[in-house]
Order: sequence, then structure tokens, then C-alpha cells
Amino acid sequence: MPVEDFCWTWWGWQNSAECMAHITMEHVLLFITQVVITILLLSIKRDLERVKRGLEGGDGR
Repeated sequence: MPVEDFCWTWWGWQNSAECMAHITMEHVLLFITQVVITILLLSIKRDLERVKRGLEGGDGR
């Protein structure tokens, strides 16, 4: 996600310089946490689909 979109989402500003000046470590950590959670959910979804295929009679490969 571009920084401008991130800033617009959180603060309603489009001036990226003003936005960057207001990004704190808390915002960075929150953004990283959201990315990690998204990756984990996609990974779990992929694993569940693999298990489902295995239960349907496939060999899971």
C-alpha cells in the first residue's frame, strides 16, 4: 500500500510530506501487524484448501 493511501486512510491528508511527519512508531507497528495477519490468514486458507482436497480423495499434492 503506498504511503499516501495509508496516510489518507488514517488522517485524511494527501500531502505525503505532512503525512510522513505524523507517522509514529505505533502506526508503523500497526501497519506491519496488519500485513502479518493478512499473510497468516492467506497461509491458513491455502492449507485448509490443501486438506480439503486431500479429504476429497486427492493425494494433497
